[in-house]
Amino acid sequence: MKKTPNQKKGILINCVKLSKSYQFGSEQIHALKDVNLEINKGEFVAIMGKSGCGKTTLINTIAGLLQPSQGNVVIDGKSLKGMTIDQLSLMRRNTIGIVFQMFNLHPGLTVLENVELPLLFKGIERDKRRNIAQEVLATLEMADYIDNYPEELSGGEKQRVAIARALTIEPKILLADEPTGNLNSLLAKEIIKLFIEINQKKGITIILVTHDESLINKDMRLIRLKDGKIIN
Repeated sequence: MKKTPNQKKGILINCVKLSKSYQFGSEQIHALKDVNLEINKGEFVAIMGKSGCGKTTLINTIAGLLQPSQGNVVIDGKSLKGMTIDQLSLMRRNTIGIVFQMFNLHPGLTVLENVELPLLFKGIERDKRRNIAQEVLATLEMADYIDNYPEELSGGEKQRVAIARALTIEPKILLADEPTGNLNSLLAKEIIKLFIEINQKKGITIILVTHDESLINKDMRLIRLKDGKIIN
């Protein structure tokens, strides 16, 4: 397994014989098939493959949003098997930031209020969470937009806000599912550059799902999926 320059010692994520199947009528669909994957602290991992190969299923299983049919996920030494819904939710709230393709910003909230949301759910008091959100937005060059609403932003700006929201909890892991899928090629490269900076400066482990080969570079470890299996 090739090591990337930014890789640090210590396994943070361990997928062990991970399988996920869905039943559609009389047909059984195997989204993941016996996947074994170790991701180290500080790595930037890109997962590629054609539509339907299992990319989103894999990161949703890592996040505890999906239960595997077989196998297990261990995050930072803690097994997800047997965790209750509340325990999985708490694990995500403290450990994992998620960035979505569709941004998932609340249209009725300002940029600042959107970024504050994870801290609100954690019970952080108003002034503290506001200060944290403002600091994170400033690092992503979005300080001038705190009072704007999502509809007033460009696609690239919306994604920066979504990334800021994911970073407020200081996650150990950042999962990004096709985060550039709704952006043009120039904006897509800017967002990937931002992810690389976050990975290298903050040491956050990043898993990026993408179908765009042009976004892959030397700072990432590339994992290819085909028909639910890792092929490299």
